[in-house]
Amino acid sequence: MKPFFLLSTIFLLFACSDVETQTLVVFPIKHPIDSLKSFVTKKDTIQTVNTLALVKNNTIQKQPISKLKIQKVKKFIVKNGLDSIYEVLSSKKQIFNINTKKSTFIEGKEGTVLFIPKSAFGEITNIQLQLKESYSKDSYLFNCLSTQTTDNQVLTTAGMVKIEAFVDGKEVQLQNGKEITIHFPKKNPEDKGYRLFNESLNSDSIVEWDENIDGQKDFYYFELTHHFEHNLISHRYRDIEMDYLTREEFNYLQNKMKRLSTNRYEFVIRFLKVKDSVLMFSKEGFENDLKSFQIISKVINNNSQGFIKEYINHPDPERFYPLFSNGGIPESDEEYRRKFIHKFGEGNLDKATENELRYYVLRTNKLGWINCDKFAKTTKEKTDINIISKSTNEDFMLYFKNFNGAIRAKKYNKRSIIRNIPRGEEGVLIGIKYQDGKVFLGSKNIQANSNPITDLKYRNVSLNKLSEQINQLIN
Repeated sequence: MKPFFLLSTIFLLFACSDVETQTLVVFPIKHPIDSLKSFVTKKDTIQTVNTLALVKNNTIQKQPISKLKIQKVKKFIVKNGLDSIYEVLSSKKQIFNINTKKSTFIEGKEGTVLFIPKSAFGEITNIQLQLKESYSKDSYLFNCLSTQTTDNQVLTTAGMVKIEAFVDGKEVQLQNGKEITIHFPKKNPEDKGYRLFNESLNSDSIVEWDENIDGQKDFYYFELTHHFEHNLISHRYRDIEMDYLTREEFNYLQNKMKRLSTNRYEFVIRFLKVKDSVLMFSKEGFENDLKSFQIISKVINNNSQGFIKEYINHPDPERFYPLFSNGGIPESDEEYRRKFIHKFGEGNLDKATENELRYYVLRTNKLGWINCDKFAKTTKEKTDINIISKSTNEDFMLYFKNFNGAIRAKKYNKRSIIRNIPRGEEGVLIGIKYQDGKVFLGSKNIQANSNPITDLKYRNVSLNKLSEQINQLIN
């Protein structure tokens, strides 16, 4: 355990630190190395290669040396001693070598499925794709992730992944107009409304999120067209949530869409009259599917109140055409559908549909960290949580109890702040501290308020038990 901890700390492959080039002076001491205290460093920096050589032999060179000057190298500047620990415990890269002359499905170890279309990187064909998956709550901390937008809106996540592509060690991006389809595994099949967010690195090197307006939701109400007096008027509703539907109603409509051969489907429903400011429709065409009739009527009415007066002024509207999209299957991408059926349906469409319901299916035109997220809905007043620490070598993260979200505190010397949290929201505040070559873990159950937190109790935790201990505290 000790050698592992020593090496992992000295490696200094820091997950949340800046990169800089400087000259480092290391002063050897006379005794064998048994901890990081064996080195005195300037500017809190340690050069990797030479110190590892000393550690390997567990001894210092015998000849008297006043100081050992190390050549200029690109290295990481220590902001706090926890960064190397995060690197050791962060999600590991999974590497796939693919040829994009043809489209390809890739499956991650934690259930993520990627669809890489042919020519996704233009004329470049041989790609090394690297994937990181972050679905466990402890991994949010170790990967420096925070479920909050760049303007401090709180998110609830269904999972985060990092996708990178390289050719001969050089990073490459998707060709303009190309998208990767990402299938995030569903933990709760009844949960809904997720959309795609792309990473934005803040000044503390913590990953926050910007909504990708081009990344489709996995299922949404797309458009409503109504026909009257030989006119067609259409209204787009892509960003409108269907939260007025019960889970049963939402799932029923989504499952019906999943069984269709296209990713967009337009229903036809005949209008009858307006009664008590509610649109009334004919059941014609829905005799064998009254459930769909009831749900579609509800959807139209929840998005048409602004047009009631217009309908009254035109008493003879004929039909309404509500259009829905399952978002996950590109309408024109027959190759995707054919390969998905072959891979997950064993050639059977019903089996493929059943498998597809296990995922949130979103598409991205950008690589890097990608979040399958939705906004945490609350009407509560917002507050900032202030944490006062005894050293600068402490990090804090708030895990919410009522939804899958976690916000990383931003550091201001010995004060840390978690911004814009719904007042009274329950959560577990996790503190992690590095001191004298040891890791300490603290926690506190809180309800969000503006009173400073100063009383986190810490206990020493071994590195190989850190993930387990964090998950026990927050689950």
